[in-house]
Amino acid sequence: MLENVQPSHFTFYHPSVVAIYLHYRFAIYLASHSAFIPELIELKKDKYQIRWLPALLVGEVKAIFEMLVQLSAPQLIQLTAAKGNKQGLSGQQQSKLLLAAFLNFFQQNNFITSNLYFSNYDALESLFFLQTSFYSDGFQTKETPQAIQKWLQKFYLAEKEYTPLLKIEAT
Repeated sequence: MLENVQPSHFTFYHPSVVAIYLHYRFAIYLASHSAFIPELIELKKDKYQIRWLPALLVGEVKAIFEMLVQLSAPQLIQLTAAKGNKQGLSGQQQSKLLLAAFLNFFQQNNFITSNLYFSNYDALESLFFLQTSFYSDGFQTKETPQAIQKWLQKFYLAEKEYTPLLKIEAT
């Protein structure tokens, strides 16, 4: 349906439709330029999932993301708690959730296994590329989420004015 939205007719659409369309187009751009990174989220105790987010350390991606945040409708996405209470989200949270939904969809629908004849996917392969949940309740899988998180840390290094260096000299 979003493919049928014509940017030349934006004045006829509700602002939320325009915002969703712009997020969709940006997600396509991110996916086609590999400008997205995984994030491990804990759904509940011992249950994890990967969501894909824009690579905000890239200056161009961050600039476009911040423009999308400014253009988004204030209550584009609302969360409803189990008790029926509605909770609004900040513009950044809304944009991240919307982009994650599109990127996860693209990732899942365009995943091709390296072995076309092997249909039983590995649990980690399924976690990253098929959007399945990973349970770390077994003895062999208890430390897996921490290992994944440690591996993902390199994608989340913050920009700093100074970078600490370690210098070791032999005397």
